This record gives sequence, structure tokens and C-alpha cells, in this order.
Amino acid sequence: MTPLAAPLLKEGSLVQLSPDQSHYLTTVLRRKNNDEFRIFDGTNGEWLCRFTDGGGTGGRNKRRQSAPVIAECTLQLRPQRRQEGEGGTSVSSPNVFFAPIKKQRAKLLVEKCTELGAMGFGLVGTDYVNEKKGTLNADKLMLQAIEASEQSERLTIPRFVSPTNDHSTGEIWNMSDFLDRFNHNEDGDSTSCNRHLLICRERRDGALPLMKVLDRVHDRSGNDVNKEISFLIGPEGGWSPEENSLFDHLSEKPNGNVQSVSLGSSVLRAETCAIACTAAWTLFT
Repeated sequence: MTPLAAPLLKEGSLVQLSPDQSHYLTTVLRRKNNDEFRIFDGTNGEWLCRFTDGGGTGGRNKRRQSAPVIAECTLQLRPQRRQEGEGGTSVSSPNVFFAPIKKQRAKLLVEKCTELGAMGFGLVGTDYVNEKKGTLNADKLMLQAIEASEQSERLTIPRFVSPTNDHSTGEIWNMSDFLDRFNHNEDGDSTSCNRHLLICRERRDGALPLMKVLDRVHDRSGNDVNKEISFLIGPEGGWSPEENSLFDHLSEKPNGNVQSVSLGSSVLRAETCAIACTAAWTLFT
């Protein structure tokens, strides 16, 4: 199943795949004219397509020599569900923010959380972070998300949420700016009011069990489709005293959008915590 950004997918429409997608289809999957394959664009569901043109290579089948594949949409296999629409604001599609960790662990985090339904990822700077920004290749993390989406046959690709809102995958949030996303504005900004942040803090007084908080956040009346749920995962070195003090203050606000949560008494690695949180939310909803 190939994800792509393309014009409206509908019966009879012709879609030109990107060079990388064309290379993968012809060289890795060895598809040729009149073969069928599946595509999706994150908006119009999943479609069965027929290979109609392109894909020829010159020389040694190098990626840059592959001609773009033209595909014809023939049949819609699955419609786009509401929670799989663009924007990722559904209550069933959480975001996972984490401090930079070792690249292999970051790849595992992105892969498994994508399979479990996470709609967004982001990097947040913390006081005790061990890994620097340059140690993570954000483009490769995005490829990991694409591959995991294909593997799990979901119909969207997770986005990376950056401070500049341009979906750049390489930027790290400043903690203060990041927390401002979830604070109620004086003018009653509805966007911030719909955002809920669950900070993972094991063995911390005041941190409530995750499932209890999910039950509180989730509006069982069905009117919460615009809620944006985010998890914040700390670094391998844990939270600093200053960060803990700040989180305590935010968690104590009545009807606040920030809540400290616990997954038990065990100290979990960042990727384990992220996977557990995403799985819990997926099962809960």
C-alpha cells in the first residue's frame, strides 16, 4: 500500500507517483504495466490502482533513472474514517512528544506508536536530555513512520509537530513554548482548550494512574471529536527538580489541560513508555 500526496483520488483518476515511490514499486515490488496495487492519500481512503505507464529504467535500475509511474484508480477499497482525516485532532489519534533519545530507540518509538495509531510526533528539549538534536535524523524517522503506516495498513501518515508549524521534522520545542500550547488563554482560545497534555511521571506524588486520567479526559457523550491528546515522555535522565516543580504547578490547576500520569512503579525506558501510552489510549477508545 503506497501513501502519496496527489490530486483527488476517485474512480478513473490518473495519479503520478513520486520518483521514490516509482522506484519502490518497480524495483523492489517488481510491478509492471497492468499490475494492481493499493494507494491512499490520507483524505480519500484506500484505492485499488492499475499500473498504466512509466517505471522504465536505464542502466542499472538506479532510483534517479526510474521514470515516474502513472496509476489509474479503479476501485475504492476503504473509505476514509473520520478519525483518520488530516489534522490529527481526533480524540482517538494522540500525539507523542519525547526528549531526543538514541536513534535506534527513537526509530522503535516512532514505528510502534505509528502502528498503534499515533497521529503526531515532536521533540521537546529537557534539562537532563542526553542526546543532542543532531544525533537524530528526522527524515529517517519520517520514513520509519511511512513504513509503519504501510505495514499496519492505516490510511494516514503521522505528522511531525514543530514550533514553527511548518511540519519541519528537525526542530526541537523549548519546554516553555511547548507547555504554552496547552494553557488556557485569557481570551478563552478554543484551540488551547481542546488540547490535553498527559505528562508521564512514574513514582511522583500526585501522578494519577493513566487509565483513570483517560477516563476523565475522554468525553463519553461523543462530543470530543476535536480534542487533541498528547503524551510527553521524559529523557533517560528523568525530569529535573525545576521541571517537576513546574509540572506540579500545572497539574494542580482546576480543570486544567495538563495532568501528570503514572504507568506504575517501574521506571520505563522512553520508547517503552510511549508505546504503552499509545496502546492504552487506542484500547481505551
